Amino acid sequence: MLFVVEQVQHQNGRELVIRVARQLDAAGDLTERVLPEIERVFGLGCTSVVLYTRRPGLVRKLEKQGYAEAAKIMRKKI
Repeated sequence: MLFVVEQVQHQNGRELVIRVARQLDAAGDLTERVLPEIERVFGLGCTSVVLYTRRPGLVRKLEKQGYAEAAKIMRKKI
């Protein structure tokens, strides 16, 4: 697994942002095995964790882990 995380300070607390996460092999479901460890180790002192995805299947898996949709990104090509 390859991942990049960052802690971002906001007025109402610190947020763990998962910028990149890539599975390098087919070693099972990382949302169940690795994501909780990333939250535990790198989320110390944070009030929330955020990640961005366009994959519907990953959204369903994340919802089972307690994540909820927080925003929509709108884009228009010009």
